[in-house]
Amino acid sequence: MKVIPVPTTAGIPVIEASAVPWLSTAEMRAVDDVMVREFGIELKQMMENAGRNLAVLARLLLGGSVAGRGVTVLAGPGGNGGGGLVAARHPFFASTTPAARPSRNSR
Repeated sequence: MKVIPVPTTAGIPVIEASAVPWLSTAEMRAVDDVMVREFGIELKQMMENAGRNLAVLARLLLGGSVAGRGVTVLAGPGGNGGGGLVAARHPFFASTTPAARPSRNSR
């Protein structure tokens, strides 16, 4: 088997954005609907999972510790912002007090 080297940052594979399938808002809502109806996973649980995984990614990118460092979480409107706020309260950030800054919804 041929192994193709993949560039990484902090051990995380770097992938071109064009190589990742993107979903429209309507498509993502349909995915959420399937998760709730067919798999019984509520939106709140999906947001908790996303926030936890975001905190794990932040830990990797920040070298494993935020002790003595300032952290600001910029949270936009909607589910992505909710995931950011969940990440900000994750135990990884217990050694600091992250500043969570929700954006103003311009809609």
